[in-house]
Amino acid sequence: MSKKLRIWFNHSFSTTYHFIELIKKNFENREFEIFGTHATSNAVYLALCDHIDLEPQVKDSEYLDFCLDFCLKNEIDILIPGYKRLFLIGENLEEFTKIGVKVLISSDKNFLEEVKDKSKTYQIFEKNKLIEIPESYVVTNAEEFKVAYQKIIDNDNKVCFKPTIAEGGIGFRIIDPKADSYAYM
Repeated sequence: MSKKLRIWFNHSFSTTYHFIELIKKNFENREFEIFGTHATSNAVYLALCDHIDLEPQVKDSEYLDFCLDFCLKNEIDILIPGYKRLFLIGENLEEFTKIGVKVLISSDKNFLEEVKDKSKTYQIFEKNKLIEIPESYVVTNAEEFKVAYQKIIDNDNKVCFKPTIAEGGIGFRIIDPKADSYAYM
């Protein structure tokens, strides 16, 4: 009998729950050992993991060391990185390869740089007609923001903003002109 493949999902979105569910219910009935880590113990996908652990709140270099140590200590075969420091992991694929861990991420560094920046990603989507991109503008100051905001509301669209480089939902806001405070946006 072959050994169970050990898969690690690091700090990720709650939708990871569904990926783990699909892996566990695979059509070949292959058994996997699922490891999950997150900064909080109540991340929903941890409920499906065979092994869970908390992630340290550390700088990038220390996080990379944590990842490599975690892989070695737990004999991880595959790392499926979540959004937490996804690009840090992608930029250091060779370190994982050296210890025999496959990482489910592109090895094309140019591609990773392009998708790290939301505005470049939108350009790729538009150029290749992959998906329809909503009306959007890249702004770098308050005046440009006011102009872009006005153009969007003039077209009867809701306005939201997000930094072009940020992980997950960090910095994303929907602007509600009726809100009386930034906290309610």
